[in-house]
Amino acid sequence: MIDAIHKLMERETAGDPISGLKWTRKTTDNIARQLQRLGIAVGRTTVGRLLRQMKYSLRTNRKKISAGSTSDRDRQFRYYAPAFDLEALARHFKQLYVPAASLPCGGV
Repeated sequence: MIDAIHKLMERETAGDPISGLKWTRKTTDNIARQLQRLGIAVGRTTVGRLLRQMKYSLRTNRKKISAGSTSDRDRQFRYYAPAFDLEALARHFKQLYVPAASLPCGGV
């Protein structure tokens, strides 16, 4: 079973080469389902235990919340905006046939 997990995790493993930590963004439930499709009867709890034995750190995807407020961020953009003529810059890139992206910077 561990060999099958190694094979499944081959392209799904991230890590830090300095500390030796490794992790995956796959859930234990997802890994268990993939193993079941291979004919290996296993549950997510067992998969979690095996991953820990294999020195994987179980991590979750979390959205980080900005420490600063939107008004602070807006003030920063307003401070630097007068230094740039964004319309002229966009025209310049258009003349060069270089794609330019327009991003909303208003209140979120």
